[in-house]
Amino acid sequence: MANLESLALEICSQVSEISKTLAADSTPAPSFEEDSFADFESSRGRADLGLRDARNKLINCAQDIVRLVSGPTDQILTLAYSVTDAANLGTVVRFNIPQAIPNGATMSAESLAAAVGLPVDTLVRVVRFAIGNGIFNEPERGWFGHSATSALMARNPHVRNIALFATHELANILVRLPDGLKLQQELEAEQAPHAAFNVAYPDFADAFDFFQKNSLSNDRYHSYLQGRVNTSRWAVEHLISAWDWPSVGSGTIIDCGGSVGHTCVALAPICPNASFVVQDMSCEALASGKTWIEKEYPALGSRIIFAEHNFFNRQPTSADIFILRHILHDWSDADCLRILQALVPALKDGAKVLISEAVVPEDVATRSGTLDQKQVRNEDALMLAVHNACERDVSGFVRLFKKASPDFQFKGVTGGNGGAFQSLLEFEFRSSAEPVVGK
Repeated sequence: MANLESLALEICSQVSEISKTLAADSTPAPSFEEDSFADFESSRGRADLGLRDARNKLINCAQDIVRLVSGPTDQILTLAYSVTDAANLGTVVRFNIPQAIPNGATMSAESLAAAVGLPVDTLVRVVRFAIGNGIFNEPERGWFGHSATSALMARNPHVRNIALFATHELANILVRLPDGLKLQQELEAEQAPHAAFNVAYPDFADAFDFFQKNSLSNDRYHSYLQGRVNTSRWAVEHLISAWDWPSVGSGTIIDCGGSVGHTCVALAPICPNASFVVQDMSCEALASGKTWIEKEYPALGSRIIFAEHNFFNRQPTSADIFILRHILHDWSDADCLRILQALVPALKDGAKVLISEAVVPEDVATRSGTLDQKQVRNEDALMLAVHNACERDVSGFVRLFKKASPDFQFKGVTGGNGGAFQSLLEFEFRSSAEPVVGK
């Protein structure tokens, strides 16, 4: 059983392990100073699962010590008031406060307030709250400078875009989750909201309808998605390393719901003889992707085709591999069955369907403090609130595919290590139909 003494000993052990690993590579140890804005693991230039494991053990032990010394009451109150942390971060990024502070310098409250367009008193209150969370510092009263965290936000637009969308549209939906669930409990099905989204944005059918009709939120949404793939946690490199892509040879790969084609662009260099089709129901996304590839990757123009297609409709194109990346978690089991069954007519013997998503652990739940462990729960909460959908465990995926067609064979799951909360599940189609003689 964990206690303060055993946790402290484990922390010392993991600190020693991390320090030795960093020293061996001459990697600077992490600090709160402005010049330590890079994450120490990613700055080493390669994945180190041993280092990440030690880091996660240390975080979990430290979190357990905080829980123990805080006690149950303070733990509950901390969680209850955590919305103020999100609101503060949202204010910081909405008003571009990190970018306003010069690198390596401090700025007076008056000058910073003028730069971001906030009253001085409000600016001071916002920044001092953020300092309590490790964002910014105040070396002398009324003068603000960067911490490692605010320096990262100033330098990295992708992290800012994730924080902006998460603390605006997503937060607005998530705080409505209790209301949505209560209304579903109390009202008849036809009167109840489909999801918490419909409580937050009652004038829209669903999130897809909302983004289609709100250009500013749509821009934030796509910047958020772009930001995610440019961080190590969501990077497409995890998809690349999870499967033997060169084995497709000169075959065809279809990215279902592939938006602007980021996945196909990433796969093209390691599948030099393959052809790609990016399918999406959004003409705007397809047009944007085509323009992007023509400008940035002209050599790929002949290998990547963009085609409008709604994946609920019968798949018109045969291929060797169909990729569904972060698609099924947006939909209920019934809708997922429709998506998979729509694929079946186009599947030839041996065709692969690859699912790249978070996979919920099937083990019993435990206390966890690391984002590596918690991110799948974060995503699951988002799917419940936004779409009344879910992340699934491996068994859940297998049940869906078998129900869609008994000819689907589950071949295995890979990935999910080294900070990638998503994994890759492989299903192969093997037709059991008897050939018709004479046809």
